[in-house]
Amino acid sequence: MMNNRIFNLLTVGLLSVFLFISCGKDGDKPDTDESDADAEITAVFQFSDGESVDFAFTHKKDDIIKPYVYGPNGNDHYKLWLRGEKEIGDNIYTINLYVTMPEEGVGEYPFGRAWQWHDKGFVTEIHIGVTEKGNPLNLKQYFSSDVDNTDSKGVTISSLTDNHIKGTFSGIAAYIESDIITITDGEFDTIINRGDWED
Repeated sequence: MMNNRIFNLLTVGLLSVFLFISCGKDGDKPDTDESDADAEITAVFQFSDGESVDFAFTHKKDDIIKPYVYGPNGNDHYKLWLRGEKEIGDNIYTINLYVTMPEEGVGEYPFGRAWQWHDKGFVTEIHIGVTEKGNPLNLKQYFSSDVDNTDSKGVTISSLTDNHIKGTFSGIAAYIESDIITITDGEFDTIINRGDWED
């Protein structure tokens, strides 16, 4: 009887010590969700009808996919894909930004005429989508390739590591000739995923 009581007390004591140590270790861990919440894509969309939209997409908070860097392909080039989706007012706005680049990645990428990895230069593309909330059939898609971006800056990648990318972007994209978006103050500072790119 006495042995059972001692055994029970020892068991409770050991469990208490284990729980105390576990809680202490958890308290020492950095809050990764909070640091990820700072990763974002921001820009200003200026429409030709005068409307202006401040686009600010935060990955963890808005729970959409992280950006990706795919590569290398057969010519040792990589493709950056940034994507964000945000409800603002009565619409859902999406941004897709694509850059074909070398492995190091850091540098300036103007809007190019070449497609994919051809020798004429790297490719920068920006697509903007505007969908009326509650009416997914009312969708406009704006493409940078449908308008002259000669005077646009394109994309600048200032930092690229295995799991993080930072940079700026600007340009214009068109739905039709009279319906254009000017994209300014574009910035991205975010964690990334990497994957294979076979072309």
